Amino acid sequence: MSAFFFFNSECQAVGTARCATKKYADKRDGSIWITRCNLKDDMKLLDLRSFDTVIDMLVFLVTERYNILSTQYKSFFNDAATLDNIKDSTLFLVCKIHGNNTYYNDSSLMNEIIPHVNVVIEFLKINIFVPGQFVQLLTDYSNGPLFKSEVISKGYEGIIFNETSNRNTGSDTVCLFSTQKLEIPIQKKYDYERTRTATISSSHLP
Repeated sequence: MSAFFFFNSECQAVGTARCATKKYADKRDGSIWITRCNLKDDMKLLDLRSFDTVIDMLVFLVTERYNILSTQYKSFFNDAATLDNIKDSTLFLVCKIHGNNTYYNDSSLMNEIIPHVNVVIEFLKINIFVPGQFVQLLTDYSNGPLFKSEVISKGYEGIIFNETSNRNTGSDTVCLFSTQKLEIPIQKKYDYERTRTATISSSHLP
């Protein structure tokens, strides 16, 4: 994808690094490096943090004309099957709930859309309440360059999303397409025993 991924929490960045390196720990050096960057100027990011479910996010992206329901996009959680497999069900959901923020309070409507919701979620094989997982799918492997191109074409310089089950907790993930507006990175070395108490201001992107 040729993009740069950051957390806006040093604690999250360190925790992720520890998990990623645990299996292949360097016995000669039990430490990790964290890179911190500040912005020189504001950046326009596609904000995908406000959705409660994968369905809500999917309806938004399709409504905004992101061409993700095509044979070019793959679901890597489902043997690389292409996302056109959920096109019919997704378009049905778009028709039924787009612009209706309280659709879940309508029991009759819910009975009508639940079968289509199940088709989408069973195909994607991701948690319906973790929409950030769907963004991860869109930025992974061969999907990444496609989605990046679409986001750029709409005037954005990156994406911000949240991969936790409750969007109000955990660190946001910030995906930037260029380093032009980043100041010179600052790197810091951590010993594993010191990482438990690491914190940082949310104004930084570790």
